[in-house]
Amino acid sequence: MLVFNKKISIQLLCLFIFSCSTQKDKYINRQYHSMNTKYNVLFNGENSFLIGKEILSKTYEDNFYEILPIEPISINGENINETTIIPGFSKAEDKAVKAIQRHSMNINGSQRNNEIDRAYLLLGKSRYFDRRFFPALEAFNFLLENYVNEKTYVEARIWREKTNIRLKNVDVAIKNLRPLARNISIKSKFYSEANASVADAFIQKNEIDSALVYLKRSLKTERNNNIKARYLFIIGQLYKELNLSDSSLLTFEKLIKLKRRVPRKYFINAKIKQLALDLKVHGYSPEEGLNKLSNDYENKNYKHWIYRALGDYYSNTSIDSLTVYFLNLSLRSKNIDYPTKERNYRDLADFYFDKGEYILSGKYLDSLIRILPDFTYESKIAARERDNLDNVIKYEKIAKSTDSILYILSLTREKQIEFFRNLILEKQAKELTMINWGKKRFKLFSKNQPSEQFYFYNPSLLIQGEQKFLSIWGERSNVDNWRVSSIPKYFDSTISFNDGPQEPDKKSKIETPNNYINKLPKKKSHIDSIKDLNFNSYFQLGMIYKESFKNLQLAKNKLTVLLSKLPPKDIEAPTLYHLFKINQELNPSLSIVYKQRILNDFKGTPFEKILKSPDILKIFEDVGPNAIYKDLLDLYENGQLIKFLEQGKENEILFSGSEIEPKYNLLKANVIGKLDGASKWIEELNKFQKKYPETNEAKQAIKIIKKSKEIKSAEKQNVYKNYKWILPYRIEDSLKLIESQQKLQKIFHDEKEITKKWFFSKDLYNREYNFLVIHGILNINLFYEFQEKLSEKYDYQLNTNNFVALSSQYGEILKNKTWNYVKKQ
Repeated sequence: MLVFNKKISIQLLCLFIFSCSTQKDKYINRQYHSMNTKYNVLFNGENSFLIGKEILSKTYEDNFYEILPIEPISINGENINETTIIPGFSKAEDKAVKAIQRHSMNINGSQRNNEIDRAYLLLGKSRYFDRRFFPALEAFNFLLENYVNEKTYVEARIWREKTNIRLKNVDVAIKNLRPLARNISIKSKFYSEANASVADAFIQKNEIDSALVYLKRSLKTERNNNIKARYLFIIGQLYKELNLSDSSLLTFEKLIKLKRRVPRKYFINAKIKQLALDLKVHGYSPEEGLNKLSNDYENKNYKHWIYRALGDYYSNTSIDSLTVYFLNLSLRSKNIDYPTKERNYRDLADFYFDKGEYILSGKYLDSLIRILPDFTYESKIAARERDNLDNVIKYEKIAKSTDSILYILSLTREKQIEFFRNLILEKQAKELTMINWGKKRFKLFSKNQPSEQFYFYNPSLLIQGEQKFLSIWGERSNVDNWRVSSIPKYFDSTISFNDGPQEPDKKSKIETPNNYINKLPKKKSHIDSIKDLNFNSYFQLGMIYKESFKNLQLAKNKLTVLLSKLPPKDIEAPTLYHLFKINQELNPSLSIVYKQRILNDFKGTPFEKILKSPDILKIFEDVGPNAIYKDLLDLYENGQLIKFLEQGKENEILFSGSEIEPKYNLLKANVIGKLDGASKWIEELNKFQKKYPETNEAKQAIKIIKKSKEIKSAEKQNVYKNYKWILPYRIEDSLKLIESQQKLQKIFHDEKEITKKWFFSKDLYNREYNFLVIHGILNINLFYEFQEKLSEKYDYQLNTNNFVALSSQYGEILKNKTWNYVKKQ
């Protein structure tokens, strides 16, 4: 018996081994590989594919505000140009490849495994949903060219053209697929899919009429209620796109009649579209219908769409308060989807921007940018818009905070005490509100607990105690004598109180009006600095609203407030001028008043000259501030500093309020420093950074000031025997300077033994003098010998002001303008 069993086992093993071959066209080989492909590899692959499609279906969020895609292929946040993050499709592809590699029986050009067609079809589909369309197209083409199995042929043709649509080969897809869609039997299971694919191609080409024809044909045999609802919704959207409101309304009503047979999301959005179309076609208000939808318990997960629809309705009827209320209500909905959230943030940002409330607009743009994928066009647009609001938000915050400080400083001591007392009471009221909220929060947890509990085991009492303690005493250290305000919050018990004075912790003090009052600035310089910030912020806001946002009314309001604050003359003059320009459009009679004030109070200024000769301003405006600034920069780089100041003064009015103004003024401060010395330079830089405190140029000025102090403190007095011979000439004697240089060059040529390493330069000293400088003098005795030859041999009369200085001394002369001191030596 044992021998017999062994023989049977050996025969079965041999049978198994021989059936594994893919090169033998035997019945047992074909059946083995076909069965192994169908029930093992392809079974697992197709299951993985279905799991991937299910994940895509569950995670995809339809954008009902645009025409829905016929077939979703990516979830929100994915880059359509990259492979999907859904794992099922890649696993399905691996299984399809495995089936082809291990079980393909291609014998004499004929495929003997009838399941390989399905493997190639799965391979193409998996790559399609993985968004690798070229490899998918390759798989479908190979299948159609090599294997003609009638079971897979039609499906492969449909999927190949769907891939062509994704690759933007829409005309090719229509050419290949439209004859199939027309001729395919209505009883075929591919009838609906073929017609829907043709409709998708026509939608891509924006040929809506043709798309409607094929999409309605696909509905005839579609049995899947999910897909049927989707096609009906798209048909309604397409009719609306063609402005056929009646047909669109009928389509959405048809979808609504399906009720619970279709997914709730299509039902709700169809109802919203129906109500909107009723308003357009029949004039019926959607308000009652939308409120009824929002009150329905079944719609609790879809309220974000309903509130959004109410917000749109009130926006169209110009009821701004309700628009904002319902859009924010939609944002706070628990199950809000990404497209609705994006739309709400965008609409609220635009709403507040149009109203001139740029800080609120910036906040909504911040929220929008956070949810937008980085690679999208929309994210770049939102980021650019937000960048444009940076300066507005910055200066609005400065204006608000400095206004508050200056207001409090303007109050009497008694009024200040009253103000801060009310502030403390308001803060304590908020703390009590938090306590009450804490009670409600923990009420649910304490329902099943005994009413009498020890304090430390009662969460509600703990929160109440903590909030009340903080509101009265502030933050305190957990140490003995905690009432002593001088003990820091984090107290080290190893430190003795006799070790030295302890710095009191600001947070540990009891909140009293006097504590706040003591923190207010007292020094006049500090208060003046706050005023300067306040004046500058209002002026910059006026300029931004006028130049960047073209909001003349808002610009006028800011500049008028600034004028009422009695700013210094250097701010009052441009403020009056810009109010004059703004009111030329808003209130011509008022513009005359501002013009007269400038002519009376600011005589000799560029603003008065421009008002008397408006043609000059027109010439400058035609050129533009950027071009004029570039010309001034060229003058600076070429050392023509006096000319820079002259031309800059003529153009200052054109720079006023523009982004060029701080750039020009920083350059002007550098020019003044070169002409008047280091101390004057630092003084000008300090003035500049106070006038334009929040600009990038101000930060640069602060760095320069800091760097100059570091250089001064670290300067080493190393003296090298390198001399310079300086011949001063007044600026109006430039011709004499040139003549002297030419004569000396000839003499240098004759006296090469002494002067072979000497060379000339022309340096601007200040607003009155230029220096002709001879460099490279290493031996002072040879220099004196040369001077004697000048008078005796060449009869050359030297400038009486000429002098010799070490290189280090000469640098100090140019830097600090100390030539008068040297001249007396």
